[in-house]
Amino acid sequence: MILGLLGACGAPISNAPFLEEQTFLRALPLPERVQAPSEIRLAPAGNSTVLAEAKAFAQAHDDQLRILLEAGALLTEEEGPSQRTSTRRVWEPFPFTFDDGGTSSGGEPVDGWMQVSVERPAGGQDLEWTLELGQGADDPWIEVGHGDYDGENEGTIEWDLDAAVAALALTAEPRGAVTMIFEDLGNEVPELQGRDVTATFSRTTLVPVRMLADTILQFSSNFEVTADDASFPGIAVVSHVEWEGGWAVGAVFAGQESEIAFETCWDVDGNALYMGGDDGIRVEGDVGSCPSPPPDDLR
Repeated sequence: MILGLLGACGAPISNAPFLEEQTFLRALPLPERVQAPSEIRLAPAGNSTVLAEAKAFAQAHDDQLRILLEAGALLTEEEGPSQRTSTRRVWEPFPFTFDDGGTSSGGEPVDGWMQVSVERPAGGQDLEWTLELGQGADDPWIEVGHGDYDGENEGTIEWDLDAAVAALALTAEPRGAVTMIFEDLGNEVPELQGRDVTATFSRTTLVPVRMLADTILQFSSNFEVTADDASFPGIAVVSHVEWEGGWAVGAVFAGQESEIAFETCWDVDGNALYMGGDDGIRVEGDVGSCPSPPPDDLR
């Protein structure tokens, strides 16, 4: 009866303000969009050399983007923006400390300041964000990242790795910049809930990095998949699921114009079950022992 009286006394409570706030927050460079697939990074270290390369690449990817990952996590942990208007959200300067794993700080905790804004230009639907870092609230600010979000499920992230290191007075080898194009998949594709992200590093060769959900990674590296166990540069698309094991398909470049395709699978412990492909690829195991057919996204 009380609820009925309350409903009769006024208009229903709208969730529009909550949805609007979530839209602004979703524009930020969230860690779940940026980080390497954890199913691959945390996969068991068995004897599969291709999985080992994928694990190493995933860890290096996260180490290289440590400042961006920590910044995104800090923003989601904060109480929220300090300024709100119908077209803008602002996180005024605040201090932070994080551990970058020693990738640019020598193992010491990193201290700095951050300020962020997200705005919707007049007459538009897309949101634009800017993130700046500094060593102190009154020190010069350096813009290290910006991007856009369509308010639904697509957007971009531009992050200057060298500027982020300089803004916090850290030391690191030149890293260039990264451009990410993302699509939030939501529940439309159940087996790929999460994201579809393509990341292009200005200092990376061969192919952009592609990350699907938390299980699939496309990357370039050196692979030991030929019959002579030599190491050749190549490209692979790797999938790993904790309870099933994984697959990889790819190609290595054994000469200037020699592209040799390979495929391999492994069990839940990361131990190789099968390797095969074009002439010159090492042949071992039986494809029938693989956990399942390779996912369509690997082809």
